[in-house]
Amino acid sequence: MTDFGLALPVEVEQSLADMEGSVAGSIPYMAPEVREGKGALARSDLYAWGVLLFEVLTGALPGAAETPSSLGADKKWDDVYRRACARLEARFESADEALAALPAAPAPRKAAPPKVDVRALLDRVAKEEAEFLQKEFMAYVTPEGKAHARVRGKTYSFDVKGPPGLAILRATGPTVAVVVKRFGRGV
Repeated sequence: MTDFGLALPVEVEQSLADMEGSVAGSIPYMAPEVREGKGALARSDLYAWGVLLFEVLTGALPGAAETPSSLGADKKWDDVYRRACARLEARFESADEALAALPAAPAPRKAAPPKVDVRALLDRVAKEEAEFLQKEFMAYVTPEGKAHARVRGKTYSFDVKGPPGLAILRATGPTVAVVVKRFGRGV
């Protein structure tokens, strides 16, 4: 693990040998054996992981004899925290063992039923579109053969065969209309 709380600028000439035998770390995350000067082990990282777990679950660093549930977290995390932050001989042997001890993820919740009756909504839209078919309306046909009509607050777009200009159209499909009558020059 890396303790970003220790990041400091280092002179290029400083070597790792200058730091040999020194202990560095953030006190709350240091395992007892490291604080006592006995050196860090892989299991020391599991201690730091346990403190971080506590902090993630509660938003605070652990205090004496506290468990995550004492600050509002689910009790299922207490045993994992206790084992991760126990004295060296009682701590998890490996990260794999700690991972295996994690509580199972909760089953996904069933989705709430929609607040809108989707079937009724689709039926209503289909009925409106069926009523719209064979209706006549006025629209401008573009040179590309497109027409747009606003009917009952909804805009419809149609493909129309024929020359551009203002016309009365009849919807023959959801996106197709035919010219019933044209307005303008030469009509």
